Amino acid sequence: RGGQGGQGGRRQQRDADAGLFLQRLADTSGGRYYKSEVTDLKKTFDLIAEELRHQYRLGFYPDLAAEGNTLHTMKVKVDRPDMAIRARGFYRTVRVR
Repeated sequence: RGGQGGQGGRRQQRDADAGLFLQRLADTSGGRYYKSEVTDLKKTFDLIAEELRHQYRLGFYPDLAAEGNTLHTMKVKVDRPDMAIRARGFYRTVRVR
């Protein structure tokens, strides 16, 4: 029999769907998605370790007067063109009672 058909085709589709989900999750959370084959996991882990050595965390406190359960957009900018910024594009306020 030629081609992938049956199980192989469904598996490829599941893998593609999973990769797309992980990419969207990384984009939404401000993270990064690494795609790796089992044969090059060491290379991928080395890339992750190197990136973790050069990260900064930025935090802020939103205005307490903001309404609860409201989605707010945000954008992080820097003046250095050699920097890569990965950050969430939104946050949600929660009203504390």
